Amino acid sequence: LPFNDLDETEARIRAHADRLACVIVEPVERSYIAPDPEFLKGLREITADHDIPLIFDEVMSGFRVAFGGAQHA
Repeated sequence: LPFNDLDETEARIRAHADRLACVIVEPVERSYIAPDPEFLKGLREITADHDIPLIFDEVMSGFRVAFGGAQHA
């Protein structure tokens, strides 16, 4: 899925929602590209609408971004 492109991400999720077990995203990419403030929130709403679990892979960002991880930043 294209990072920070909510419209394209939503289109792809909608097209394949019946075959997705989950969506895994790095909230802060390895090159430290910050997410658009609305991207992660919008992604959460889209996945919730389709009953798809959203998993944040925070191996690199973990507690470096915020005490509770990127979802709390």
